[in-house]
Amino acid sequence: MASVRYISTMLVKSDCPHCGRPVIEGSKYCLDCGSKIIADKPTAGGDKPLGPGLDTVLAALELESLTSGAYLLVIEGIDRGLCAPLPDDAAVVIGRREPGVALRDPFISRRHAEVERLDGRWYIRDLASANCTFVNSRPIERQELVEGDIVEVGYSTILFHVVE
Repeated sequence: MASVRYISTMLVKSDCPHCGRPVIEGSKYCLDCGSKIIADKPTAGGDKPLGPGLDTVLAALELESLTSGAYLLVIEGIDRGLCAPLPDDAAVVIGRREPGVALRDPFISRRHAEVERLDGRWYIRDLASANCTFVNSRPIERQELVEGDIVEVGYSTILFHVVE
């Protein structure tokens, strides 16, 4: 698998309205008390809005420099800015301390979800995680991924991006 890039774009946005602790820009929940930071309201890509600064994160990832293939781009959460290429010939596990896509989010399982390519299509499967896997704000067991899908694991939001 190609190397994972990490762009440091994490900024403290404000204080949690419930516990007063600092909250990372773009977070949906406070990592200290778990309180919701942004409101639920429908959007085109899913049922939850993305945090402020998404354009900044995507610009920092230099998407135009990516070679052809599929990528997981962490756009919200502790690992915001992570760009992980997906191999065409092997399944990749998303989780804590896993080879593949290792995230520092304490609210994801060690082996949370798996992404793989079958017959030219990409699929994501929840690996019986404690907090479920969501695609476009809907819980899934297994689902096909298409360009622009938003995957949520724990408090992390990941954009599925394909370069032709």
